[in-house]
Amino acid sequence: MARRLRLPLTLALALCVSACGLVPDSAPSLRYFEPPLAAIPLANAPGARVPHLRVRGTRASAHLDTHMVYRLSSVESGQHPTRRWTQPPAYYVDLALGAALFESGRFRRSVGSGEALLSVELLAFEELRDGDGGARVELRAVLEDSHGFALLERRYEASVDAALGPDEVARALGLLLSSEVGKLAADVSETLAAS
Repeated sequence: MARRLRLPLTLALALCVSACGLVPDSAPSLRYFEPPLAAIPLANAPGARVPHLRVRGTRASAHLDTHMVYRLSSVESGQHPTRRWTQPPAYYVDLALGAALFESGRFRRSVGSGEALLSVELLAFEELRDGDGGARVELRAVLEDSHGFALLERRYEASVDAALGPDEVARALGLLLSSEVGKLAADVSETLAAS
């Protein structure tokens, strides 16, 4: 009986010992980043008429979750195993839009269906690893009038080309996002003023 148990116990012990060599001493620790957004200047003089605007919550491409994304080429991207955003990138777009459109005094937020509607999609919020490296942001915006007709449909894209560390990537993405949202807000103002 002892002989029958010895072989399975020996095999089990050998498997445990070999598996211990496969487990790293310590798992890599997660690092969290938050892109700083630039301050948006006030747009309207006090007492000026402020139009109403509805904004849909930002949609983001499926791969843009809390993992930081890097791009290797025009057709390949990946996610950092240990770098995370404190919030999904769409959250930062919503913050920047709120500041540029409403906190700046350009518009009053509306939930009524009789107002113009702005929809924004985040297409890229990533570190660039091809070429010299860098960071890239891309948004797509559609502004519809109260009848659902598109008044403005445009992409906003900006990048910086430079070798950047993780902190610098987060800072660059925050500044790029703020800049592009500022342009978007100006275009929405001009389009609605002209319509």
